[in-house]
Amino acid sequence: MQSQLPISESSVKKLATAMAALEYSDSKLFLQLISSNVNGDINARSLASFTPKRWRAMLTVLGHSFSRKQIDRAYAAITSGLDDENVGEFVLESPLDSNKLVVAFASNSGERLDGHFGSCIRLLIYHVSKDEKRLIEVKEIDSDAKGELRTQHLVSLINECDLVFALSIGGAAAAKITRAGIHPIKAKAPIDIHDKIAEVQSAIDKGVAPWLSQRLTA
Repeated sequence: MQSQLPISESSVKKLATAMAALEYSDSKLFLQLISSNVNGDINARSLASFTPKRWRAMLTVLGHSFSRKQIDRAYAAITSGLDDENVGEFVLESPLDSNKLVVAFASNSGERLDGHFGSCIRLLIYHVSKDEKRLIEVKEIDSDAKGELRTQHLVSLINECDLVFALSIGGAAAAKITRAGIHPIKAKAPIDIHDKIAEVQSAIDKGVAPWLSQRLTA
């Protein structure tokens, strides 16, 4: 992929990965699409500014019928702070027997909280207690469902959870999550999941969030 526009090598790699996810080969038109939708240079910051809704609208200009999985994988490629191929395999641990919270994180790259609930490519499920944290399951999102059906599918994947963290959660989705007895929480920015878990554990330990302690299950 060649361009006369200011663009970093890492961004070129992200765009190439996004094109591969879309199975789209017209690099000139794809680059024109990206450049017309960023304010200034094409870099990690400008690519990360795309929202899932805007990304889906942008792709309609290409005149192709992409699957939801292709769209979400491509979105993860251009907005993620990490290269998914370099994060290594997930190491699952045995569940905690008691006194734990079951917490889901919307993720696109490794053990990072960097996904939007409706468009993340996987949900990482952890057992969290005051002193321990264990990754017990990785749920890859492999569905082309849209709208309410997609929300129902995603909620079904976390129906055993107490909390779900994501960069954003739409109002309708948040309502369905809440009705399912799960507490949705938006993160202000991408963050290492272990750092976010440490915040949860601190809140439990200090008693600053009594509702968290009340959700600890036996």
